[in-house]
Amino acid sequence: MKVVYNESEAVAEWVQKRIPWIPKSGFGKCQALGVADGNKPIAGVVYNEWVPEFKTIAVSMAASDPRWASRSIIYELLSYPFDELDIWKVWGACPITNKRALKFDEGMGFKREATLSDHFGRKNHAIVFRMKQPEFHERFSDLRERLAA
Repeated sequence: MKVVYNESEAVAEWVQKRIPWIPKSGFGKCQALGVADGNKPIAGVVYNEWVPEFKTIAVSMAASDPRWASRSIIYELLSYPFDELDIWKVWGACPITNKRALKFDEGMGFKREATLSDHFGRKNHAIVFRMKQPEFHERFSDLRERLAA
């Protein structure tokens, strides 16, 4: 598995096709990182809605194969906003009915922050989740140290 950095537009399109609640207009201005198994895309992360003044950015993730989700790959994908952009908080929204995605988000270290009523249409509520920069650094301190050595 490898992280793909130079295919932002193609990765964003791939992610959009796999997330039914992303508007047809897409993500707008964004940066997307992919995960490939050889030449086959198996996951993608899209960062958009960057607000530099508040140091916040939104994240959306999609995958076709769970093998992508190693700690080192997750660390590399989250290093982009936290280390390269110096983001304070990465946030996203997920339908409350998507139990698998919510469990995965929490397993990565994201915390539930709010529930948005009717966010994805009538009677389709969303859970807003977030990770702050100190939480990222604490959760992945072992990988940071190992990779810095």
